[in-house]
Amino acid sequence: MAIPSSGPLQLRGDIALEVDGSATGTDVSLRALSASAGFTEPDTMSEFYGYSSISAPSVTTNAATSVTASSMTLNGNATADNGASITDRGFYFGTDSNYANNTKTSVGGTGTGTFTLSRTGLNPNTTYYATAYATNSVGEGRGSTVSQSTANVTAPTVTYNSQSSTYTTITLNYTVNWGGHSSGTYKLETEIYSSASLGTTFYETVVNQTNSGSAPSGNQTISFTITPPSQYADNDANYRLKVKATNQVGTTTDSGNSGGYRSASVQAATQYTWRSADQNSYRGWKFESNYVSFNTSNLLSGSFMRDQVNHPQLGWYTTHQTNHNAGGSNFTGNVYVPDLNYNTSYAYLTTVADKTGSTNGVYHRNAYPSSVSAGSRPNRRTLINWKMSNITIYGGAVNTFGFKHSNHSMTAVGTDYNNHSATLVTSPSALSNPNGYYGWSGTTTSYNGTQHAIWENTGASNVSGDFQIQVTYS
Repeated sequence: MAIPSSGPLQLRGDIALEVDGSATGTDVSLRALSASAGFTEPDTMSEFYGYSSISAPSVTTNAATSVTASSMTLNGNATADNGASITDRGFYFGTDSNYANNTKTSVGGTGTGTFTLSRTGLNPNTTYYATAYATNSVGEGRGSTVSQSTANVTAPTVTYNSQSSTYTTITLNYTVNWGGHSSGTYKLETEIYSSASLGTTFYETVVNQTNSGSAPSGNQTISFTITPPSQYADNDANYRLKVKATNQVGTTTDSGNSGGYRSASVQAATQYTWRSADQNSYRGWKFESNYVSFNTSNLLSGSFMRDQVNHPQLGWYTTHQTNHNAGGSNFTGNVYVPDLNYNTSYAYLTTVADKTGSTNGVYHRNAYPSSVSAGSRPNRRTLINWKMSNITIYGGAVNTFGFKHSNHSMTAVGTDYNNHSATLVTSPSALSNPNGYYGWSGTTTSYNGTQHAIWENTGASNVSGDFQIQVTYS
């Protein structure tokens, strides 16, 4: 019977023709046709017509979680593979509402189920868009595009509460709100200036607190302590401060209570009248050399002679210091108490150093609080630190290196500071075994140079390093 142009027989003929090229074939069972088409198992008739029952995966995009000002977690769910295994999953993410314009990021994984992606380094108060996707052999299935805004971050607030002080420190208490900071560094710092009467001179910036990552939320009470540079020499205990809080948005400064500054003070330490104890020219400590290969190029920057007094409130406090300038014959000095000055020529009572007249020396004078009654004056000490480079001391018992007090008395101090004790703090290895020294300790009212000398008698060559002595007076 001929195959009609339509109806069930025509369909059989179409199938037979598709399978074996004959519209008159009689075996058009599904098994036979599948085998003839190269399939090992029967399949649906639709496959013979070029269409399939599998499709791209079904995916949903869920709301973002763990949202901060700079991060969030994206959430997706591959709900069905629709007939073919899922081989990849991920998200489109960015600031464009059209997913195709955003960055595509794979999170990997196979099969159905939930998947996530953490995004960091985002901008605060910004709307982002996420679209979840999953892929199988058919193609890519996508969920809907969902939007999520990052949290808002504002500049921090910094509010003054109180302060307290000692003779050397100031403790401040502030309330700080970090404004939702979530990324990078946030910190609290203090700029220290001199008092208004001293010209509001900038001293230094002290970082009181610095952290990274997310800051604590809400108002935070923060106390911190600073040690401002001493203004004891100016008899001024007052300072001006600028306290600043910084987060990822910006910096806020305490508005202060005096022209944009916060006034603060240490406790005023007892002030004395200071005088030089070596009250004639060419008196004091000096570098001493006898048959030594030496010139100023052998002394390095950082060499100094420093005087300190054990102040009852400030502790060991530096009154003055003489510094050597490397490579030259000149010396400089610093004075940290009132009444005294540093000169290169002698001035009665108040000069604490002057040149010896040679290239290798300067007289570094002792100073004492003359306004304190004799017998009650605080202990003093002198620290001598010499940085040497290739100094040679010739052999022989009379060939010397060391430091010596001038051979003049300090009768102005009366009976104070009669006891002295010297300690060799550190010495280059070439001088570690001196073959002679004297004056390390004793009692004297005249401070004769012989009794104050600190010597190294040695034949050492090419001596380099720190030579440090501390002499304490009581």
